[in-house]
Amino acid sequence: HGRTAFTTPHPYYDFHGERFAEMAVSRLVARGCRRVAMVVGGASTTNYHNLVAAFRHAAQAAGLDAQVLENSGADPAMMRRKGLDLARRADRFDGLVCDSEMGAIALVGGLNEAGLMPGRDVHLVYKQTSGILPTLYPRLDSLGEDIVAAGVELAQLLLQRIAGAPVETLQVLAEPRPQWGD
Repeated sequence: HGRTAFTTPHPYYDFHGERFAEMAVSRLVARGCRRVAMVVGGASTTNYHNLVAAFRHAAQAAGLDAQVLENSGADPAMMRRKGLDLARRADRFDGLVCDSEMGAIALVGGLNEAGLMPGRDVHLVYKQTSGILPTLYPRLDSLGEDIVAAGVELAQLLLQRIAGAPVETLQVLAEPRPQWGD
């Protein structure tokens, strides 16, 4: 699923990544964060570019010191090492945004190994697609995407398109659902 940069109108179902980035930055600001980073993978996708642009814009508007950690989400072992590296930095970020739950799981593993407790020592907002991290770390903040509903919606869009529905009526952005770890 997802939008593309195609100039020809086409049906799509996508998680509203721009809204995710804006809400994540807003939550980190509410948590008192001033130095934030987005850990994001998939630089070749439209989603990546949408996320990064929205993150940079929201961080700049909030007056934050912000950095995008380019191409950092490809491999769980690499993400764990990224968590270790981030935790050991002298100029450590106080807030992190992660665009995938699997990446966040590995990132949290590295932060923990370095002695940091996410949600206390460093704040994290991640895209939640399962109940794994909230079960292990209930203090973490997430923005949920219902992937089961996404599958149902994609099937409905396909059937509607086969039936001849106009493309413009087959473009859906799913809004992130905040699940704050207060």
